[in-house]
Amino acid sequence: MTSSFLVIVLVAMTASFHWPSRSVSGKAGLASISLLFFCILRIWTPGRPALPVLFSRDVPYLIIVTPDYIRYGTIDDVFFWRRREGTTHVIGEAMTLIGQIEKHQLMVAVRTDSAEKAYHAADACVKGGVRFIEITFSVPGADELIRQLSKDGRITVGAGTVLSVEDAKRAARAGAAYIVSPNTDEDVVKFTKKEGLMSIPGACTPTEIYRAYRIGGDIIKLFPFVERGGLDFLRVMRGPFPFIRYMLCGGVTLENISQYLGAHASGILVGSSIIRSELVKSGDWDAITELSKLFVKKVEEFSSAGRQ
Repeated sequence: MTSSFLVIVLVAMTASFHWPSRSVSGKAGLASISLLFFCILRIWTPGRPALPVLFSRDVPYLIIVTPDYIRYGTIDDVFFWRRREGTTHVIGEAMTLIGQIEKHQLMVAVRTDSAEKAYHAADACVKGGVRFIEITFSVPGADELIRQLSKDGRITVGAGTVLSVEDAKRAARAGAAYIVSPNTDEDVVKFTKKEGLMSIPGACTPTEIYRAYRIGGDIIKLFPFVERGGLDFLRVMRGPFPFIRYMLCGGVTLENISQYLGAHASGILVGSSIIRSELVKSGDWDAITELSKLFVKKVEEFSSAGRQ
């Protein structure tokens, strides 16, 4: 047995013990599953190193790494995450895209009437410390803007208001890391998952929410949110669907963001509260930066208080 294989065995066994199973036999079985995936991948891609890791917080995840790509997802739904040139992916749930969103919470949607204004607004948010920027496809030339912003290593860029597979294809080609829609289109979700991107479809009824989850939505965008009852609506939906990850969309202000954070959703999508129309119209990008800093500070203060 080679030394590299011994390392794989060690990692697989260790990672498997993070599984929420209480029995030793259950953990040993999961370690065996991890090793089985390793063996399959070694046959599939001979001569290439591979590292399978099982880990979990509330659901089991699997990551398999090769020099060409990363596969990750639930055991029932492992899918591709294409490796981007010059990007380093760190292994561990906290460093997955979902983990990062849940850590930083704040996501900003940019919706303006020109690509130039959208770029300046997004840049202002980045200067304010925002890590997740969504460029909506209502912005003219949205895909080119996504391509441009994706080169900035400080942020992760997604595409919003994606209503068709064609839009999703343009977003994927431009380098979007996640696809957000106001509705649930099964074809868009399936294409997104096939491309290895994160899927965030929109839904606003129990039937829509569960369907969006079942067809592959990683995080479900509650939209409309305030109009459906806001945080009270979230609490009601968590009754039958506690296992679904939610994105809260709309109604967030500096005054109530602590309540939103206290709901412990996967992410909070902010738009006009930061990218105010009057500031965009006047070109006051510094003011947008300052607003971004205030929102980011609120999130950091909430996180710090939770760790104490």
